[in-house]
Amino acid sequence: MKKAQLLAKIGRNQEAIKLYDRAIQLNPFSEYVYDSRAKLKMLAMDYTGAMDDFDQALTINPKNEAVRERLIDDLIAMKAYEQAIAQIDTLILAEYKTSYEMERKALVQMLMDSVSACRKTLDAVLALNQNSALAHDLLGILALKANDYAMSLVHFTKAIEIDPEFALAYYNRGIAFRYLNNNDAAMNDFNRAIEIRQNLAQFYFTRALTSKQQGEMDDALADYDKALLLNDSYNAAFYNRAYTLKILGEYTSALKDIDEVLFREPESPKVWNLKGNAHALQSDYLSAIDSYTAAINA
Repeated sequence: MKKAQLLAKIGRNQEAIKLYDRAIQLNPFSEYVYDSRAKLKMLAMDYTGAMDDFDQALTINPKNEAVRERLIDDLIAMKAYEQAIAQIDTLILAEYKTSYEMERKALVQMLMDSVSACRKTLDAVLALNQNSALAHDLLGILALKANDYAMSLVHFTKAIEIDPEFALAYYNRGIAFRYLNNNDAAMNDFNRAIEIRQNLAQFYFTRALTSKQQGEMDDALADYDKALLLNDSYNAAFYNRAYTLKILGEYTSALKDIDEVLFREPESPKVWNLKGNAHALQSDYLSAIDSYTAAINA
């Protein structure tokens, strides 16, 4: 087990999994080994395998709240929201990190689009803890969904006042500023969000959209590049980078990105249309006709 932990720390995950398997063969009653293997499976996005291991750990020790907490993370990743809420309610009944678990319940309810239930849970969270930055951030998102951008700014700003290092609150406030056509304020918030957290592709992608809207095409391209370094299957980033490259007259590079998108979205009329435009601008009219025909068929 200890060797597996060390292998996992240096990124040799498959070897680590094999050693966890061997450890469980030697001692099938260790909740700790199941929990450790489950965490590694989650990192590998094997959510079903992770859930099986978490379940086994909880069968051995049903009172291990920390394992149940990680099971909830796994269920959320699998979009098994009803099951996640059932597990969260178990922890709330046990009075385990009540305020935090209620925040998570509100988050799951939002992911389920259960707006009234989410708002009710957030009211309960704030009754317990007025300084819940996450509760104010989620209220801001609810206001965004209702197109109440002024109120969303109030909640996002409150979340930032409570936690000045809350990167997602800056990002979300930047989104609200974009809806209000205040791109300068939006850019300031996106910059701050990226200063705090530099590993989220969505941050770079949205900042790129804002740069493109302001006519800063080189800045937009740089951020699309960063987004794709973090997530090389980010179709929206490929599409928007292709669109920007087309505007700049770099048609060959644009077509390369378009083909990346079509590999995963072969029936997208929007992408085929963009490909037709790029070919037409190259005066490759037969290829353009083929692409437009594919768009029409789609």
